[in-house]
Amino acid sequence: MIGVRAIVHPGAFDTGPVRAPVVVPVRVPGDKSIAHRWLILAATGLGVSELRGLPDALDVRATASCLAQIVPGQARGALDGWASEPRSQADGDRSTTNESRPRGRDLVLEGKGRAGLDPPSRALDCSNSGTTMRLLAGLLASAPFETVLGGTTACPTGRWSASPSRSGRWAPTSA
Repeated sequence: MIGVRAIVHPGAFDTGPVRAPVVVPVRVPGDKSIAHRWLILAATGLGVSELRGLPDALDVRATASCLAQIVPGQARGALDGWASEPRSQADGDRSTTNESRPRGRDLVLEGKGRAGLDPPSRALDCSNSGTTMRLLAGLLASAPFETVLGGTTACPTGRWSASPSRSGRWAPTSA
């Protein structure tokens, strides 16, 4: 298995293959902030990831749902299934908070790497999750396709669009 390493220095971003795979079992608490990031890492990594105890929060579901629209194969079905499974508790149109005793759910998916990302067929709906919008903007900024990230009026970041053929930067839009 080949991973990717990133070297960041002023004015450049370069990736290259890692010499050995990074295989580390990690026990992550049912924390929403961490869950968003682990979903993105698992969906864009190479190989099988098993995430246990993912918080059943609306904003974490928004991240999974958006990722399901841009990843191929098994990962797409796994993310879509996890995001659309009925919730254990309702919280209206709000995000949920981290519970003292989280009732997380498990997810197993196989990522094909960042190079395997597909252009979405429609705008990605970040719902009311500003975290989803910000993290996906970072992930998709270097993608070779245009993506529109949208959200509800409750989403603090509104709507964002980027086109690599233009500036390649994410900018607010009223569209």
